[in-house]
Amino acid sequence: MSNQEPGTPDGADGQQRPGDPQPPEPPAGGAQPWPQQPPPQQDWQQPGWPQQPPPQGWQQPGWQEAPQQGWERPGWPPPQPAPRPENKLGGATTALVLGLVALAGGVVCGLPLLVGPFAWVTGARARNEIDRYPGRWTNRSEATAGMVMGIVATVLVVLAVLLIALFLVIGFSGGFEDPGYDGGEWDSV
Repeated sequence: MSNQEPGTPDGADGQQRPGDPQPPEPPAGGAQPWPQQPPPQQDWQQPGWPQQPPPQGWQQPGWQEAPQQGWERPGWPPPQPAPRPENKLGGATTALVLGLVALAGGVVCGLPLLVGPFAWVTGARARNEIDRYPGRWTNRSEATAGMVMGIVATVLVVLAVLLIALFLVIGFSGGFEDPGYDGGEWDSV
């Protein structure tokens, strides 16, 4: 080990060590082909070595302290927080899809209306889950839309069932028979 100060690299004390590269010899006549560099300043630190803390109250010229309350600058809007990533509850999306299938399919052929009650229940469960943990899920509107479409489809299913039941009751009671028809001939009235 050498007898140098701690924190100074080998050769930083100006002494030549064995095995160190030799500086090139100056040309004859004493003129040097390269410009002389001034000696390093005393407060200069080599990168990678521990830096000395600045003196108390010292501030680098040209810099101003950042305001402690925030980054308010005249003429500039305040910084906005970063947008939250969307975290969607799967049940809400399922309710929306079921509600769309129930209404769109119900208009075309009527049978998909039977999916309406499932959309209603799934949407209600999803809304309850979203309301139980506020701020966790971001798709409450999808759950609400699925639930509303499920309610509409369920009401249409109930109306269709009531209409079919009405036709069956009228049909079995003989309400569709013509009173003037006696099985073969028409009565002239």
